[in-house]
Order: sequence, then structure tokens, then C-alpha cells
Amino acid sequence: MDILLVSACSAIDKAKRKKIIHKNNAARKKSRLVRLAATV
Repeated sequence: MDILLVSACSAIDKAKRKKIIHKNNAARKKSRLVRLAATV
């Protein structure tokens, strides 16, 4: 599960760096992923 979370966060960061998504949107997505992973 940890490996999937790290790779998902990495993909989100990559999209943020390339300005595909806004930095706040990236932070929100990562926060939601981490929160979801914590409940599972």
C-alpha cells in the first residue's frame, strides 16, 4: 500500500511541476490520498 501511495504522490508532484495542475489542487489530492490510506 505504501508503494502505491508514494508513486501516486510522485505522479501528482510531476503534474504540478509541469504545471498541468495547480499547486493547491496537487496538495488537496495528496492530502485526500493520505487520509484515505490511513483509514484503510
